[in-house]
Amino acid sequence: MVASIIGLSALTIECTKREAKNTRNDLAFDVNEKLLGDSYLDSISNMTLRVPIGWKDSDYNSDDTLKAKVSLLRHNSNSKKLYLDSLQKASLIVSYFNNPDGLNQIFANPDSAFNATKDWVSIDKSQFILNGQETFQFLLQNKNVINFKLLIRSSNTILQLDYFVDRAQYMYEVKKIESSIGSIRQLK
Repeated sequence: MVASIIGLSALTIECTKREAKNTRNDLAFDVNEKLLGDSYLDSISNMTLRVPIGWKDSDYNSDDTLKAKVSLLRHNSNSKKLYLDSLQKASLIVSYFNNPDGLNQIFANPDSAFNATKDWVSIDKSQFILNGQETFQFLLQNKNVINFKLLIRSSNTILQLDYFVDRAQYMYEVKKIESSIGSIRQLK
């Protein structure tokens, strides 16, 4: 598990290094179709993605643990959709980022936007092009939870995807999450 986290952090750092040298930093994620479940189409951003297999459409009001995860978002977003794995140890929250003009400022200083209450012990960041879309990724970690936060710019909004996974489940869920991120597409 530690090797995977270190590897992911190295990927994030490498993306950040390449960004400084290259104005267009295309990044591809490994997509394993067998690890993907339902499709989700966001009608406002006109983006689609596949949810990790076994993660089901859920209700925000169903679980106190989930409410705690949602409270970790602590920023200007409108939560729209929630998917939970069967053990309620991993989730995907789909929302919109409400401050598109402040996106570069948040990328420059993610602590001020995402860690005002010091819930996270580390925040790594990268910026890249994902299937043609400008994407800002933040990897937030504490002793219990890892959050893959993606802010994806579309023509009319910024789609925010928060993949949360309990550290104990990380090694079982990370390939599903990677496949889901790789499935993100802007529809024409």
